[in-house]
Amino acid sequence: MEKTDTKTYIQRFLLLILVFYHMYPQALGVMGRSFIVLSGAIGIGLFLLHRPPFKEVLYVAFTFFLYFLATLISTIVTGNPDDFYMSWLRSHAAWFFSAYLIVFFIFKLHKNISVSTVASYLVAAIILQGICTLLIAYVPFIKDILTSLELDVAGWDSIREENENQRLIGYGMGFFGAGYMYGYGLIFTIYIMARAKIRNKKTMFFLAIVYAFIFYVGIFTARTVVIGAAVSVAMMGIFYIKDYRRVKRRGFQFIIYFAFLAIIGYSAMYAYFPHMADWAFELFINLSQGEVKTNSSDGLEHMFSQFPSEDMQTLFFGTSSLGFFGNDVGFIRLIYHSGLFGLIAFYGVSVATVYGSISKDWHTNLMLILLVIYEWVVNIKGLADMHSVLFVFFFFFMFYKYYKFQPMLYAQHLEERKKRLENLNFK
Repeated sequence: MEKTDTKTYIQRFLLLILVFYHMYPQALGVMGRSFIVLSGAIGIGLFLLHRPPFKEVLYVAFTFFLYFLATLISTIVTGNPDDFYMSWLRSHAAWFFSAYLIVFFIFKLHKNISVSTVASYLVAAIILQGICTLLIAYVPFIKDILTSLELDVAGWDSIREENENQRLIGYGMGFFGAGYMYGYGLIFTIYIMARAKIRNKKTMFFLAIVYAFIFYVGIFTARTVVIGAAVSVAMMGIFYIKDYRRVKRRGFQFIIYFAFLAIIGYSAMYAYFPHMADWAFELFINLSQGEVKTNSSDGLEHMFSQFPSEDMQTLFFGTSSLGFFGNDVGFIRLIYHSGLFGLIAFYGVSVATVYGSISKDWHTNLMLILLVIYEWVVNIKGLADMHSVLFVFFFFFMFYKYYKFQPMLYAQHLEERKKRLENLNFK
């Protein structure tokens, strides 16, 4: 059994803070840069010091190079200089090695480690974001403190003021980006519910509270969270079908608890956020009237129709510009920026990262594959870059494979060899 003394709790809390700022790097400005620059620099130093034998790192690095090449070609063909590819490469290198730093500390602070351990830290960071979001909405002096820590981005303060009466605005992240992060939290919570060692109903009820909290804060921040909820329900359904004995009772308890909490949460949201409720629940209101649409989805149709698909140069090489209908339409924005080659290379990073994380545990493999599908679906709405979270799982499996699993296999091999030699000597 692991130590749980005060020192260990403090260390794990500090690790949670690291995970939080890894996921929401603009929440903390460091010398005019986001936090990820600092954690990434420390991670690179640690990586070079350790020189880990992770050959799979080369696969991910190659996809980095492919996207860099695609954007560079776009710049050359169009003659439109754009520094996005350099900023993208810097930020992703920082996220990559920041993930290494996080996983290094997770393995230092936990002996009995599993994927659920990693997922728990990610969910805890998302819950912390939800708490900060509510504090910003209701406690002015907390809002002043937290917003003063954020990276200074031109125009962000005015955007916050214009929209904070229409939706919840998070700490270091708002709108679409916050929505898909909350969706991650729903997926990870369902994974923990199905796979973690849960010994009593209180823990199951707590997980239902976590799921309800993330969903309701998420939907009042950005309705993108509904996609994450749909993916999490699909994952639970597959778990239920494929692993019936293990998930049956857990799934039933979880659904009952969440249904109870959903009713309370729905009433509470209308009580505390009446001016936002109709917007947040627009999809469900329209569904009750037999329509599957929102004002946002109507706008997306128009944006897709405006893409110049007959322009072959734009289709294959892009325009080397991300200025296409603001922040919406992820797939089209990527094509508009660096063409089909850039689109494929961008999502190649996710595929290579998940490929390097594949194990013999089909539950985890399913979750990772669904995360990539979630990324693709969300990009119908806006440009979502989810690599920062995938990198954490990638390095978890690298550490587990090279520092736990392979040494265990080698130890077993030595033990078997020793037994064979003893048998020969006996004969």
